[in-house]
Amino acid sequence: MVRVTSSPRLVLVMGSLSLVLGASGARAADDLAGGDLATRWKVNEDDPRAGLPSIEERSQDPLEFAYLLQDLVARGERAFIRRDWKAAIK
Repeated sequence: MVRVTSSPRLVLVMGSLSLVLGASGARAADDLAGGDLATRWKVNEDDPRAGLPSIEERSQDPLEFAYLLQDLVARGERAFIRRDWKAAIK
């Protein structure tokens, strides 16, 4: 027979851990629900590839292009969470 004991210290550590993990998960969900980061190029909802800038444009503003990529990834993640596989692939 296994005897389970709970010390106040263990309970405190486990409770703190669950609070931290819960808060980080909520923050990640909030990040996914936020608006776009990119201001120069917007994601074309119907055809995301159509809105991609040329290589020259990307090279002129790499930070803005990184924001666009983050916007595309966020849309894919939201679709994946909704189990909208067609939108996630797009």
